[in-house]
Amino acid sequence: MKKFFGKFLFYIMILIYILVVTLLSPVFIIILFFIKDLKKGLLNRFIPFKFRKDKKIIVHASSTGEAILAYNLFEDRANYTYFNQGAFEIFSQKKVESYPLPFESIFAILLFITLNNYSTIVILEQEIWPAFIFLNRLFKKKILLLNCNMYEKSFQFQRKFKFLFSGLFSLFDEIIAKSNLDMEKILYFTKKINVKNLENFKILSSFKNLTIDENNLDNQKIQTCTDKKKIILFSSFHQQEFYIASEIIKEIKNRKFINKEFDSNRVKYIIAPRHLEKIKYLLDEFKNSKISYDLLSNYIQNNENKLDENSNKINTEKLDDLKLLIRNIQEGLFEKDILIIDKYGFLSYIYGYCIVSIIGGSFNNKGGQNFIESVMHKVPVIIGPSYENFQDLMEQFSGPWLKIIENFKDEKELISLIINFLTQLFDKDNQIIYDKLESKILQLKKIAEKQNEYILNLI
Repeated sequence: MKKFFGKFLFYIMILIYILVVTLLSPVFIIILFFIKDLKKGLLNRFIPFKFRKDKKIIVHASSTGEAILAYNLFEDRANYTYFNQGAFEIFSQKKVESYPLPFESIFAILLFITLNNYSTIVILEQEIWPAFIFLNRLFKKKILLLNCNMYEKSFQFQRKFKFLFSGLFSLFDEIIAKSNLDMEKILYFTKKINVKNLENFKILSSFKNLTIDENNLDNQKIQTCTDKKKIILFSSFHQQEFYIASEIIKEIKNRKFINKEFDSNRVKYIIAPRHLEKIKYLLDEFKNSKISYDLLSNYIQNNENKLDENSNKINTEKLDDLKLLIRNIQEGLFEKDILIIDKYGFLSYIYGYCIVSIIGGSFNNKGGQNFIESVMHKVPVIIGPSYENFQDLMEQFSGPWLKIIENFKDEKELISLIINFLTQLFDKDNQIIYDKLESKILQLKKIAEKQNEYILNLI
């Protein structure tokens, strides 16, 4: 009786939520119109379109990182929904059909369900939209939560509403956690949830993203060749971290000559902003710091037709342009201090050319961006104190190639610690690091194979 009453109360709360949000839809339309990142496809959020080609799986990815993960896992074998502009850009680049997730209005969701013929919804990470999930459940759609992360802040919040989230998690047919800790947190809400751990699917995604042609790029030879420029990569840096990047560059330039390898005249930089719409702030930062820069878009043509029609990867012509540009940087023919990556889809092709990757999102309490791909390209990484997003992988990747900088008083000390590690790194025989990394990568391949088997069975 108690269980029946609890379930009944949960359904009443969901229905009240759907009713209230539906009635307030006109207000939300006005609010969303003034949010630049959500304005794209605003009409489709309330009046969904039918996908041109029916596919049995629809995958939802909220933002850029989830969209990259989603496509690497499912490629063109699924249709996609997204939440923000960054995810839309990724799906557009990959030439797969995508629409914004329908708004939490009963009319928008029912129209989406009736227009599209699908049997399975896959939601990445932990995007929980109560109305969308509940109504799909009523229509007997299979609902999966894949690579579920239970960040500590989210978990502590959800614990306060255990009754509500127990019901929401129970709506999923299956939850695939990204670590044992995440699985334990999910089971805190109810033991009856169908949950299992297949490790972080960004392992499989990173293997699929190893796009550099080894016939054209000898990573180790490039990194150890002393007559070439060394390239430091600032990977997926957020707006709040632009200052740190500029300070590191200025500090290295001011020190001139540190050791026989780490000479500022032989160091160049590449930065890939996490959000391309924030590049104007990066340009202002470099202008104020008197750091010279150039944009990738000045060397590679616009984003249209940038994918090979057969492979959905950056086409050969554009890759050749990129490789020529990187070679020019290494040979000292690139006169600017830093190259700014102002196009989506190119970062994966750049890792292997760099001596080290400094990971963004880890110096501004955003939980850190994906560092796995850098390591898989045998490139050492520097990570700041915020790495909650990938904490489950820290132990697996621990070694001389991974430097976590946690204890510092201020930004000045942080910069100093980063410079000190770079100095040590430039002094080391990187071949030793590469050999040790090779064995780590082989271990991870076994995990990726199991994950790939799961995806293939799902499809």
